[in-house]
Amino acid sequence: MKTLLSLYLVCAVILAQFFAAYFFSKGRNSYRKAFSAVVLCVSVYLFGYLMIINSNNLQEMIFWNQIQYLGLPFISVLWLLVALHYTKAIYSPKIKLELLLFSVPVRRFS
Repeated sequence: MKTLLSLYLVCAVILAQFFAAYFFSKGRNSYRKAFSAVVLCVSVYLFGYLMIINSNNLQEMIFWNQIQYLGLPFISVLWLLVALHYTKAIYSPKIKLELLLFSVPVRRFS
């Protein structure tokens, strides 16, 4: 069962990276960068989870848990930016708005 789950997660990470690169290269929409960043953060989270499942001792699990949570706080902010761009609530990214939105996840690390 553990092997099947690991295989599933490896395929999910590879496909997520492929779709992010494809969407970033072919997309002409304003939200392509934000969507690619969401997929990158999700794949970092999935890779950390995959390595936690395959770890043998507690120290490895703690290390991969920290790696896993590098991408997690940014998923919600990036998803909000994708939604704002998709609904055309904002047309171009405003630096002040992005700094305000990203200030909360960055504060979690300090």
